[in-house]
Amino acid sequence: MLAGQWQYGIQPNDTAQVQVALSKWNSGTNSTGPVAFGTLEVTGNLGAWQTFAVPFTYISSEIPDTAYIQIVSSINFGSPMAGSFVKVDDLAFIGTVGIGELTAQNALSIFPNPGITHFTLSLPPGPHTITLFDATGRAVLQQSTTDTQPVIHAEALPAGLYRITVRDAQGASNNTSWVKE
Repeated sequence: MLAGQWQYGIQPNDTAQVQVALSKWNSGTNSTGPVAFGTLEVTGNLGAWQTFAVPFTYISSEIPDTAYIQIVSSINFGSPMAGSFVKVDDLAFIGTVGIGELTAQNALSIFPNPGITHFTLSLPPGPHTITLFDATGRAVLQQSTTDTQPVIHAEALPAGLYRITVRDAQGASNNTSWVKE
């Protein structure tokens, strides 16, 4: 499960939500497959920090290599309620989920983040395949490049959190996240 601490203030007739999805890259099909998911919804107010946990429902026995976490204070993306908020701290996976921490040397550089229409990655020389995944784990954009600072145009994508996977010619991958406002 995903656990952490939170405070929230959700306006009447609104709902906050934490969504977590675990996935595993399948090099045979060149795609990401879902492994587990979890959702937690809350309403009302919580002024003091309190522990929360999002249990996972597993749909595969694979060991995941990627986690997607989305926390929203208003689940109505088209017309969010003004004044709803969620604060989180101390996020951690509890139990064995197979997701490791990225080291600083593996971190990708991405800017601007958040952004509105595009973002730029800083990559080492060589051919790369860049794939964007939405919060459900669905690949929504893929681009090949040899540029060390490719600009990825994302005007057509809806606002939200995206996971970016960059694969080199040898199949090694690196991940980061980008938020589209």
